[in-house]
Amino acid sequence: MSEEIELIPPAPVVRDENGFFQHPDLPDFDEGDGDNCKVWITAQRLQVKMVKLEYHSNEAISEHYFEAGDPDCSYWEPDRPEGEGWFCLAIHDTDDGPVCWWALQRRLRWVGSDLLAWRRVIGVEGQERPGLSTA
Repeated sequence: MSEEIELIPPAPVVRDENGFFQHPDLPDFDEGDGDNCKVWITAQRLQVKMVKLEYHSNEAISEHYFEAGDPDCSYWEPDRPEGEGWFCLAIHDTDDGPVCWWALQRRLRWVGSDLLAWRRVIGVEGQERPGLSTA
């Protein structure tokens, strides 16, 4: 038995006045929610890569941000990972400066207990359902 979940689609990146962005379908994970975030990423069939402004391919961009002392990073266009299909999940600030989270949908199928774990995260646990594995 297989079960379909609604996968997060690419969305237009509309950055705020400081250049930050959060995909409208990305849940608001708190700082200690690393495990829940990993379960969500798995359930969404995503490969995720983080790109830091600090290591931008254009060193002048990085130098400008860290020398200015201004939270505005709207001029930064994060380097997209190589390959087709990558879309932006978020651009946000960290203790080490702005980062961009890029996502790529992977081809997976449901076959075990990972979906049950995801159902616990979103509060609909109960019935046994199939989980994820690579196809």
